[in-house]
Amino acid sequence: MIYHRSVTCVSVASPKLGNESFRKAFQVLEQRGELRHLRIANEKDPVTLGPPASSKVMLASLSPATLMVLSSVSNTIENELYKHVGMRLKLLSDEKKRFKLSSSTGSWRQDLFHPAVSVYHHLGYEYSTRMLRTKSDLEPLSLNSVYKGEGIAQTAEE
Repeated sequence: MIYHRSVTCVSVASPKLGNESFRKAFQVLEQRGELRHLRIANEKDPVTLGPPASSKVMLASLSPATLMVLSSVSNTIENELYKHVGMRLKLLSDEKKRFKLSSSTGSWRQDLFHPAVSVYHHLGYEYSTRMLRTKSDLEPLSLNSVYKGEGIAQTAEE
């Protein structure tokens, strides 16, 4: 007998982990209701912004000639660019705007490198502080309701 159960993953301060093919496969499982992922990230946390690509592309980028060869012979570079998946809960440093909840689009624009990025924003203390500040705003939400579109693209403000 096969039991159908969904998998729920909550990750905190995690880097990107798969390419566009991985992202599409992940989305299929999300649409079927078999997989749910809440990705919690502090605004300006550098760890959550990377890696931009696989180690193969990162090493090749050290040599412009190698990078040109890779990009001209195949779509290797496009296949090796990493994307985020799931629902994103961005914890903001602003006292009034405490969080932003949205789906991970896979676009590089969603993870633009901010000039004030600092490893300080990756520390456990900073995550705890921001989570406690948003607790009352997030308690009424469930991950299933977020996947149904409730609370998406919302920002908590006082």
